[in-house]
Amino acid sequence: VAEQLNKVKWPTRKEVSQNTVVVMIATAIITTYLTLLDRFWGFVTNLIYSSGV
Repeated sequence: VAEQLNKVKWPTRKEVSQNTVVVMIATAIITTYLTLLDRFWGFVTNLIYSSGV
C-alpha cells in the first residue's frame, strides 16, 4: 500500500486552491440559476392557480 501511495501525484497547494475557487464559483452560479428557476416556476404556478385555470 505504501508503495502505491508513493506513486500517486498529489496536487500542489496552488492547484488545490485554484480548484477550490473553481468549485465555489460553479456552486454559486448553479445555486443562482436554480433559485431563479424556482422563483420563475413558483410565479407561473401562482398565476395558474390564482386565475382559476
